[in-house]
Amino acid sequence: MDGIRKYSKEWFALQGGKEQANLAGLKKGVESRALQQSKTLNASMFVGTKEEIQEKYNKLVEADRGRRPSDVQTNIQKFGLENIIEALDANGDGEVTQEEVNEVAALDTGELASKDDVNLSTDDLKLLYNNALDAVNSSFEDNGLHKEFHFENGDVTKLDLDNRGQLSTKTKITHDSNGNEMSTTYGYKSKSVTEVKYDSDGREVNYKYDDPDNKKDYTRETTYADDGSKTVTKKEYIATTTSEYAADGNLKSEDIKYNYNSDGKIDATRQQSIGDCWVLSAVNALNESEDGKKILSDSIQHNDDGSVTVKLKGLNKEYTYSAEEIIDNKYQSPNKHYATGDTDMNLFEKAIGDYRQELIASGDYKPNGRDLSRTAGDEATVDDPLKGGQIDEAIYYITGLTPEYVGEANGKPDKVEKMLNTYNKDHDKYVMTVSFQEDDPNITGIIDHHAYNISNVDDENVYIVNPHDSSKVIAYPKADFLSNAKGVALTDLTSLQEKEQPISQHTISAPKEGDIYTEPKESLFNKISKFFQNLFR
Repeated sequence: MDGIRKYSKEWFALQGGKEQANLAGLKKGVESRALQQSKTLNASMFVGTKEEIQEKYNKLVEADRGRRPSDVQTNIQKFGLENIIEALDANGDGEVTQEEVNEVAALDTGELASKDDVNLSTDDLKLLYNNALDAVNSSFEDNGLHKEFHFENGDVTKLDLDNRGQLSTKTKITHDSNGNEMSTTYGYKSKSVTEVKYDSDGREVNYKYDDPDNKKDYTRETTYADDGSKTVTKKEYIATTTSEYAADGNLKSEDIKYNYNSDGKIDATRQQSIGDCWVLSAVNALNESEDGKKILSDSIQHNDDGSVTVKLKGLNKEYTYSAEEIIDNKYQSPNKHYATGDTDMNLFEKAIGDYRQELIASGDYKPNGRDLSRTAGDEATVDDPLKGGQIDEAIYYITGLTPEYVGEANGKPDKVEKMLNTYNKDHDKYVMTVSFQEDDPNITGIIDHHAYNISNVDDENVYIVNPHDSSKVIAYPKADFLSNAKGVALTDLTSLQEKEQPISQHTISAPKEGDIYTEPKESLFNKISKFFQNLFR
């Protein structure tokens, strides 16, 4: 019958007792310590005629003479080799084929197993014989497209076929020693599995529906109070809902929590396969200061429908993502993945990637240019928009601020050290990012063509964070830092107070002194205002 695996207890039940008679000498409940372990033997051992299998088994025993028998060998002795051969020979022709053995080997891989195993384990043997013995005194009811198997221990198997006679669903009902009932239904067309558990009073306590191909996984857990009230927790793909019901069945309260963790705070992350170190280091740099943390938090807006809006102030743009999009967390290139560790970091990656994708698609951009709102990496594409960027580019996107930037910084140690000193005076008011000329064999994690953020500075070291693992801080000797630095960017967060409106377009001043980039000139009024703001902070 379609859907009845060979050697399942339903299969044995359909044989009318023949196989059970062959196994009459076996005892159910062989639970030796060896049986608790899952050791294996190549399944080809059981292929052939009875005489050929006996000969192979004798050679196995001879080879192991003087040594402790294997777990499989021990159980072969317990079950009896002849009984194993009789059970494996499904068609009774006196010869066990590889196909027949494969049916047994697949038993321990689950109801919907699609592959055959090459080894026969002690679990396979145990399952085979328990199934055979469970089928003794079973009954079978054939009601056309609905069929039922009733077993002596109270278990029931129900089969439903479609109009073409193909198995549609299979339901197995089992009971534990406490009187609880478990119903498991397999949907063969949708490849779904439904599990329902009832307590000894017949009340549903757990419900689980698994349909991974269609994102329809669903669980429901119900707890009952002595006064008749109950709490139901439903977890679906998008959200988890907790509902409290009074004894009369009326809903008392309901709480919905979306299945992602976004709180506007950045936790430790690890860069994955996307070349967006420039994004991660910028966000990590902002996350080093209290002012920067507030900027990040203000850029994340949670909406009532579970969606989240990311605001990129420097671009005067915002991007909204549904709960499903956040949970799916897919990059434009399906083979590459966002950083692990924090959903809010992923949201910044998504928004900046979407802007970059629009920019590249327009064709109106300059690869690796210094107009931060209109540049992209040399190798960035519509399908991989985050690949490569300036160390201060994402800071501009998020804040609208143009950092003080020094290129080829190893030739300008005095200027870089001055920036480090400025940063060191007040970490909450400034953020710094850096890249290096070349790998440093003396410091693990220092590589070229990579962006870092600076977390601290003292007389001896510059402390930097690699976005490959932002939970770790690298102490880089200051002299080595100054000789290896390639690009250094310092952003003054206090100037945000002067920018009350989002920036729609920002033009960077022309470069001065080679490749050093500074803020556009401020008015005298702004300078005086800034002086007093800093004085009273």
